Amino acid sequence: MKCSHIVTIISLMLGSVVLEPPQNGKQSAKDLTSQPGHLKPFGSGRPSRQIDSVDGFPDQRAFLTDYVFGSKPLKMTGAAKLSPAFTLWTDDYFLSLDLPEESIVHLETIKKESRDQNTEDMKFQDFVKIYNKTEHYMVDGVPEYLGGDLVFPCAVQCTQLMEESVVTAMMWFSSGGTKSVVHADAVDNINCLYRGNKTFIMVDTSKYRDKVDLDRPEGLYSSMDVDRVDYTKYPGMAEVEFFHVNMVAGDCLFIPYRWIHQVRSFGSNLAVNIWWDHYSARDTDLDTCGTSCDLSIKLNSIKQQGMDSTMSNIGSIKDHLINTVAIRSIDLDGFKNVFAAEMIDTIPNEESKAKLESVYNELMDEFFRSLDVDSDGLINTQDLMTVPEQAWWDAQTYIAEVQQLFGREDGEDEDLVTDPEDFHDEL
Repeated sequence: MKCSHIVTIISLMLGSVVLEPPQNGKQSAKDLTSQPGHLKPFGSGRPSRQIDSVDGFPDQRAFLTDYVFGSKPLKMTGAAKLSPAFTLWTDDYFLSLDLPEESIVHLETIKKESRDQNTEDMKFQDFVKIYNKTEHYMVDGVPEYLGGDLVFPCAVQCTQLMEESVVTAMMWFSSGGTKSVVHADAVDNINCLYRGNKTFIMVDTSKYRDKVDLDRPEGLYSSMDVDRVDYTKYPGMAEVEFFHVNMVAGDCLFIPYRWIHQVRSFGSNLAVNIWWDHYSARDTDLDTCGTSCDLSIKLNSIKQQGMDSTMSNIGSIKDHLINTVAIRSIDLDGFKNVFAAEMIDTIPNEESKAKLESVYNELMDEFFRSLDVDSDGLINTQDLMTVPEQAWWDAQTYIAEVQQLFGREDGEDEDLVTDPEDFHDEL
C-alpha cells in the first residue's frame, strides 16, 4: 500500500479544514516568547516524564489490560531481537534477494517530513543502492517478501486480535536524520527498531488535546516547525508535558491510540510498526491470548484488514471529530474538507468531477446538519457532547457513503452514483 493512500485513508475524517478562531477564549494574550521552549525543538523547555519499560515482550494479557486498554505507552527493550530480521536485514541481504519485477516501494524525498513533498516509486533494490547517498526515505507497507523475517509481536499474539484487528504493517527505512511532523495515529501501534537509534517525543492526548494544535487534520498532524516551536502561533505548547523515549536497535515501543508524537532517527535506520484497530482490539477475548511467545507466527501469516476497517465504528468517529474541534470550531466548508474534498481535484474528467462534487456536497451538508445541534452553522465540542446517539449511528452510513463514492475508479460516468438516495439503497 502506497504511503499517499495510507495517509488519505487513515485521515478519512479530515481535509484541509477551514478552521474558525480558537473558541472559549483559549487563545492566550500572555507574552509567551520568554517561556522555556519557545523557538526550540519540539519536546524542549517543558516537564518531561519517563514511560514504563520492560525487558522483552510482556505477557499478552497484562499488555492488553494495563497498556493497550489503559492507554499507556511501554518501551520493550530488546524485544525486536526475537525476529530473524534483526540479524538478517543488512543491505547485502536485501540485494541478494531474488525479487519480482513489481517489487516497487514508495519513497519520500525530504528527510524533514513535509506532507506536501514530492514522492517517488522505485524498485526496492534500487532504493537500497542509493539511500545512503540521497534524502530518499522508504515509507511503505512491509513488502510481502520480507514478512517472513518478522515475528509478529509477542505482546499481541492473541488469536482474535490477529484474525480481526491488524490493520497494516509499515516499514521506515533511511540513512538517518529524519524528522517527522507532530502527529497522531488513529490506531494502536508497536514500533520495532532493527537498525540505528530513534527518539520519540510523546504527549498524552487525553490530557492535552486542546493544547497541541493539530491544525492540519487532513493528516492528523500539525504544521508547527518541529525545530522551532513558535509559542505565538501555538500557545498551548507552553502548557504541555512530554514523554521522552530513546530507542536503540532491538527495542520496541507501544504508542497508544491517538497519542501525539514526533520522531527523529539517527544513523542507518530501519523500523517496522504494526498498526491495529483500537476499538476492534478492545473486544478481544483474552482467553484467545497465548501464555508465551510463539516464534513461528510471522507477519506474512497475518491478514491485514486495511485502514478502511478503522473507520467503521462509532468510537473512532466520535474520537476523531472531538479531537478535530478541541481547539476551534469548524464550519460547513471546513466540514466538507474534513473528509475527502481534496480527492475531488484529482479526478481528471471535469464532467465526472462536477457530478461527484455535487453528490459529495449534498452528503456533507446533511451530515453537518445532523451534528450542528444548535444550528448556528458551526460544530464545536458542545455540539458533539450533546448530539443524539442516533446521529452517531447515522455517521457510520455517511462515512460508508463517502468511502463508496471515492472508491469509484477515476470518477468514470458509468460507475458514478449521482443520487444520494442510491447510496442508501446500495448499503
